[in-house]
Amino acid sequence: MRITKYKLTCIREKGFNYDTKKKCLNPSDLADIAKSLYTDDDIELKEKAWVLALNTSNRLIGVNLVSEGSLNQTIVHPREVFQFALLSNANSIVFVHNHPSGELRASPADITISKQLQEAGKLLNIKLLDSIIVTEEGYLSLLEEGHI
Repeated sequence: MRITKYKLTCIREKGFNYDTKKKCLNPSDLADIAKSLYTDDDIELKEKAWVLALNTSNRLIGVNLVSEGSLNQTIVHPREVFQFALLSNANSIVFVHNHPSGELRASPADITISKQLQEAGKLLNIKLLDSIIVTEEGYLSLLEEGHI
């Protein structure tokens, strides 16, 4: 029986300007990065989930679109989030998604996936720094809200 060999890579795509020397120390800093991932129209059309990868100095090293869904939901699984985290050699991550409805309140599903990511991160020694919901009006940090 022939066994297939695989090669895993992380492919760089067109990025955005960001001061990579700036440390991401609080939810406000992270929310600024998160909002820059969405265009004005984009933030209200579909729910999209992103993961931000940070190094040991809490500096942003990359971002990855994990899931793109419908008007009011997107499917996220820890394996997709941590696949990017592992390939980018992240020390920690931030999970980000938008609420096209404009509602700045964490749903039970938001809290559940954030706790799953926190637990998975513990196993992999990749810390979940925060889980952030963004809308056109602002942001909500699940860390600040005490959910993680």
